[in-house]
Amino acid sequence: MLAVLGLLLALAGDARRGDGFWPYYAVKAVICVYLSLRMNTASLVAVLLSGALVGGAAELAGSRSGLWTFAAPGGLPPAWLVLGSWPLEVLVHYGLSGILVRESLVARGRYFHEPQMSGTGPTTRCGAVIARTAW
Repeated sequence: MLAVLGLLLALAGDARRGDGFWPYYAVKAVICVYLSLRMNTASLVAVLLSGALVGGAAELAGSRSGLWTFAAPGGLPPAWLVLGSWPLEVLVHYGLSGILVRESLVARGRYFHEPQMSGTGPTTRCGAVIARTAW
């Protein structure tokens, strides 16, 4: 998580001079660090990578269709946007929605309640039929 934030700051260059850059990314960083502490590493990396892929595709499609343009040669989106901003944005959306619905990938065991599917508890009639069928 900190690597993505560092990458964002290192690559942003002149974009950091905008009035809203620091407040926007400070709030986003706090949310993302909090969410990253609640997720397992594999899930976090998958969300960040998918954010970069989706963001890169969206920015490229938008620039190629003429919806917006970038000053970089060939009209490519800036690296800080694709590798920093989009992964953080997707993590915020995914993580906050996961917290709201108590989704297991984000919320830890004490927050996420799902019936136990195995163990010594009582077996329902349906479970007994499935167990007999499986054996």
